[in-house]
Amino acid sequence: GVTRELRTAVEVQVQKYGVEKKSLLMNASHTHCGPELRSERLLRMGIDSRFAALSRQYVRWISTRIATLIGEVVSQVEPVRLFYSYARAGFAMNRRLPAAKGFINSPNPDGLTDHQVPVLRVENQAGELKTVLFGYACHATTLSFQKLCGDYPGFAQQFVQDAHPGTIAMFMNGCSADQNPYPRRTLDLAKQHGRALANGVE
Repeated sequence: GVTRELRTAVEVQVQKYGVEKKSLLMNASHTHCGPELRSERLLRMGIDSRFAALSRQYVRWISTRIATLIGEVVSQVEPVRLFYSYARAGFAMNRRLPAAKGFINSPNPDGLTDHQVPVLRVENQAGELKTVLFGYACHATTLSFQKLCGDYPGFAQQFVQDAHPGTIAMFMNGCSADQNPYPRRTLDLAKQHGRALANGVE
């Protein structure tokens, strides 16, 4: 997630580029293969305090990287045309299974799902594709190993960029609280879901 500490650090740093708080949108894909940004959570869980210190150090580092990249983008602003469309991808499944005493966290193929893939295409005045912003309402939790990985959204971005050299592909997670990717747990499945999402974007 985007912690208050991270958000505030970026807000402060991008002011020098003329970027106001209200113009700054930060979105997290909810991957389980990324660093823990909540140092206080590590302490609450009784994990070695050295890891909490590393978490705080990482937040300081990544906030500077994000702010620097924003500064580079602001200096390259140009007129563009925006086009909106949407398609579908079918690997999200409801994860709230009715049980005797409420619900359990388990696949529910009969539960409500949102399979829409919204796409915002950005072209410059010459009609060249510059950016593709796309979304999906599904946790990026195909994987849960202890390595950095963008899970299915990262692979989808890669596939879109490979198909359109020079284009920046960006993912925005939708309201995915009750949806997980299925099937899960292997790198090949994360790539498969990424391909399905990229196909929806195309």
